[in-house]
Amino acid sequence: MDELICRNARTLKKGGSLIICEPCEKIVGYLNCGCYRSLMLMFACKCGCKGSLEYNYLPRSASQPVNKPLVSNDGLFKCSACGMPLFSLKTSELKYFAGSITCKCGAEYTHLKLVTKNQGLHM
Repeated sequence: MDELICRNARTLKKGGSLIICEPCEKIVGYLNCGCYRSLMLMFACKCGCKGSLEYNYLPRSASQPVNKPLVSNDGLFKCSACGMPLFSLKTSELKYFAGSITCKCGAEYTHLKLVTKNQGLHM
């Protein structure tokens, strides 16, 4: 698979940019084009739609080392290893968010989830 697969969601550009909930057309986030190796992101919009985005996602084996902390600044989430901005969320439009992402530098973030409004993501 060499393309971003979107379900009940779309992006303005082929590899990312604004993440839009298809049924209600609201912007729910932003995916930085070309800054990730793989991702699996799932969300539930306030309109009730459940959507997802997937790109070359391969589940990790349990024996491999897992996460580093993901750095957040005002809803923008950056790789803690290289500082690359990966994605941002518009939490006011989301009921739920979860996923995994691997930065271009190789840093992996799994078990990402939205805890509560305005609290950002926790591992």
